[in-house]
Amino acid sequence: MKNYLFDDIIYNHRFFFNTTENKNSKFLYDVCFGLQPAKFDISEYDRLILDEEDEVTNMYFIQEGMVGIGYYLMTQGLSSKYYHLEIKEGQNKCICDYYVCFNRKSEFIYMAVEDVKAITLSKEFLVDYIFQKYPLIAYKIKEGSQYRYFKNIRKVVM
Repeated sequence: MKNYLFDDIIYNHRFFFNTTENKNSKFLYDVCFGLQPAKFDISEYDRLILDEEDEVTNMYFIQEGMVGIGYYLMTQGLSSKYYHLEIKEGQNKCICDYYVCFNRKSEFIYMAVEDVKAITLSKEFLVDYIFQKYPLIAYKIKEGSQYRYFKNIRKVVM
């Protein structure tokens, strides 16, 4: 299954899956059972992926499109644009992995700025099944997610 159905996803997101270290492990095969498709378009009702302070239940591996990450502007008055997107993440990027790995609420807003096709991995599946079964791999995934989040997202947006 990992070699045919999800090979491109695992390869494109090898930084998350640590494929060189885990290529002989059953870990990659097991993870494939939790991968699900997701789609967001830029319509007013579907573009918001996550709001500030939302409970994060999924991480997203972006296959196509663009996601903006930012915050709300409270000083804009009656302006029609009441948010600012500081970062735009596109194809082959992973979003919300830090929130899922550490059971945190969303710190920023995540919004589709182009139609987005993604593969999701749920917090329930990852934490309750994968992390329990593979504690050493879980440690490395958490470490990498935390590093990427603080360096590439939080530091930039703040």
